[in-house]
Amino acid sequence: MPGTRVVDEYLDPNRKLYMYVSKKEKSSEIVLGGWATNQLYDSEEEMRDALALIKEFKSPEKCCDVIEITLKSSVPARSGIAGPQTEFGKVYPGGAKQYELLMNTKDTELVKKTFEIERLYRL
Repeated sequence: MPGTRVVDEYLDPNRKLYMYVSKKEKSSEIVLGGWATNQLYDSEEEMRDALALIKEFKSPEKCCDVIEITLKSSVPARSGIAGPQTEFGKVYPGGAKQYELLMNTKDTELVKKTFEIERLYRL
């Protein structure tokens, strides 16, 4: 949100975070994104509103597998509150706590060493 404080921090081991990632057919095909939150949402609409996740960022056809990640070690992150976004006249208000993970989440070996990953459900 405008004027929202952004904090650089290290997230402690054993913390649980959630990612809303593109759907994959097999749980072994999970590909993490760079952003996480500490909240679970029951619907795609609720998640999009809270995280201001516009369809340009994640298309409805690909949205979403809900992933729980548990940190095995400290992870550098930038945290703050999701600010509002507008797309085609629809306002996504934001307001949820979010974390930008300051690491390469595409590095499969690093991810295996850093996180326990579980696919919880599909929106």
